[in-house]
Amino acid sequence: MAKGDHLQVDTSYGRFIQHHGIDMGDGTVIHFKKAHIGALPIIMKTSMEEFSEGRVVTIIQHRFSLPPDKVVEIAEYILKLAEEGRLKQYDFWKFNCEHITNICKTGESVSYQVENTKEQISIYAPLIVALTTAGIIMATDK
Repeated sequence: MAKGDHLQVDTSYGRFIQHHGIDMGDGTVIHFKKAHIGALPIIMKTSMEEFSEGRVVTIIQHRFSLPPDKVVEIAEYILKLAEEGRLKQYDFWKFNCEHITNICKTGESVSYQVENTKEQISIYAPLIVALTTAGIIMATDK
């Protein structure tokens, strides 16, 4: 792993949801992290060990990438904005760890796991509605 790399680890949800961050080149990673249980994640700089939580770290390759020094500069600027309270809050659909990592790495705010989730919902939602309507799946009031 090297300075400016886009890092990814699987989460406790398996390969469905991954966690992303930027390798700062000094043993630290900038990423979204929960400050405590029940809190929304915030952008922080942590150790590589804290980022990975003992899971395998994968480097994500991009067709286009900004130079490593620029990636780190952007990540540090995003962290500064977050610490000053000048960034919007975490939102899985619109502003998650993959969004900020891709902003740093390519300048593009995109989350492929969000896009994949939306695609899966569009495929399975009509089936679930049909099965529920037909009484095959029971709806609950919970």
